[in-house]
Amino acid sequence: MSMLESEVTEAWAEQYETAFVTYCNTGSEEALIEAYAFAREGLAASMSLADFGCLHHAAFFKLLEQSGPGSNLYERALDFYLEGVSVFDMAIHGYQNNVARLKEEVTERRRIEEDLRAATFELSRQRSDLDIQVRRRTAELRERAEELEQSNRLLLQTNKETSEFSYALSHDLKSPINTIGMLLDAIREELPPDSGSECADLVSDASLTAERMKRLIDDVLQYSQVVGDTLERELVDMNQLCHDALSDMRHAIDEAQADISCSHLPVVRGSAFQLATMLRHFLSNALTYRDASRPLRVEISAGPTAETGRVLISIADNGIGMPPDCHARIFNLFTRLHTYSDFEGSGIGLALCKRVANNHNSDIEVESVEGQGTIFSFSLESEEVDTWH
Repeated sequence: MSMLESEVTEAWAEQYETAFVTYCNTGSEEALIEAYAFAREGLAASMSLADFGCLHHAAFFKLLEQSGPGSNLYERALDFYLEGVSVFDMAIHGYQNNVARLKEEVTERRRIEEDLRAATFELSRQRSDLDIQVRRRTAELRERAEELEQSNRLLLQTNKETSEFSYALSHDLKSPINTIGMLLDAIREELPPDSGSECADLVSDASLTAERMKRLIDDVLQYSQVVGDTLERELVDMNQLCHDALSDMRHAIDEAQADISCSHLPVVRGSAFQLATMLRHFLSNALTYRDASRPLRVEISAGPTAETGRVLISIADNGIGMPPDCHARIFNLFTRLHTYSDFEGSGIGLALCKRVANNHNSDIEVESVEGQGTIFSFSLESEEVDTWH
């Protein structure tokens, strides 16, 4: 059922007719605008273009019956009609544009959905590949961890056996070396006064060699004890360790006329046995490699480090020092920079010190100038860090 048959009342027809007649008679712009406004209201009320045409047709023939035909009448009637039709034309074109935009949006949405499906599929494929790689890598890491664990067990067992062997060998060698020394002393006492200096010199050289062997065996024993020692961390008072070391080495210190000072040192966490052994070897090293042209001075001190929870322990001396290219080599086992006739030593002490430092998660730093002295430094875990910061 059309709008004219159901919804358009006589008021609509009268409204249109009034505006139409006014424009046809006057040609005023205001009356023409009425056609545009009427069409918009009708369109909003669901008026169709056919309904609008019927209204115009009825108003036009009524005007002809009243006024008769005229050139202005036809032209103005057409203008009025076209003004109203333009509203319907814009609405139709707007609908078409909206439909075109909707089609474009649907096409774009489908494209995006297709891209998303493709991306989802690719992500799923990559996830599957990644899962396979993770499982493979996990299996490799697990196998590698088992191999490392087995290697670690073998290494610990080997270290233990090597330490035990070195200790047993060194311990068993001490007795015959001591016996040889005693025999050489007895021979020296039994030599007749007229036996000649050459024989006495040979006995003296043999005694020195036996004493040297005894020191070497003692150092090997100490090294094997450190290697085989199970590191049980405890609170260690470095002041007490320093005091004990100076007391034990008092004879050698007095003989060298050395001035050894020890500033306040912290309580650290580590092995008392290993740290005491390292400290004694550093002091022994300073006493051995002193410069005969000046009194020996050794200073043991503590200072800050860049690491949280650790302090730096330093042993500085004014001994003979060493060139830069020797700083790394001195920590190799049985490495010596001088002949035994110049400076006594086994080449084990600093290697043992490095082993102790490594056991305490540290390394030994060396600052040395040939002819001026050397500073050995290492860090230790301490609960008194704030004192040195």
